[in-house]
Amino acid sequence: MKKIILLNTILVLLFSGCASESISGTSNIVKIPKVRKGNVYIVQEGDTLSQIAKEYGVSVDYLKKINMLENSNSLKVGDKIYLKHKKKRIKVIATAYTSHRGQTDKTPFLAAWNNRIRPGMKIIAVSPDLIKKYGLKNGQKVKIKELGSYYIVRDKMSSKFKNRVDIYMGLNKHKAIKWGKRKVTLVWD
Repeated sequence: MKKIILLNTILVLLFSGCASESISGTSNIVKIPKVRKGNVYIVQEGDTLSQIAKEYGVSVDYLKKINMLENSNSLKVGDKIYLKHKKKRIKVIATAYTSHRGQTDKTPFLAAWNNRIRPGMKIIAVSPDLIKKYGLKNGQKVKIKELGSYYIVRDKMSSKFKNRVDIYMGLNKHKAIKWGKRKVTLVWD
């Protein structure tokens, strides 16, 4: 009996016995699924980036960007290809600050990168290590998971702080003091 198994575009004939048999009304073709673990596809022999993109409904450029591939022909068997952009997530210490001279320099409404700030804005200042290590940058939109809100990076903290953010509270000193110091999770693309 012959069985035909389609294994990632490789046709394999399995023989059991010498005689050829056919079973009418049934198919002997079995399709083996591609190797995928959650958000990651494992490259198989003969795969191309365009085939993978087509199969998972994304563009080649998108896969190149999120996987930091310069050349789409550089795939090797066993390579991991991310199918969706993985969000970055870190735990940090969060404090609060206001636009009072005791908490800023002599220009309390001017932040780093010459950003003008005003009460009511949902912004954060980040410690320099978060900029360097995680690529947080001016204008980056981040979600503070525990608050369920999005904030924009518009200010930098002193280099003496590590793994830390400061949440802007406008002119509300009481709110900033009440916030205190907490651990929060930042999530961003």
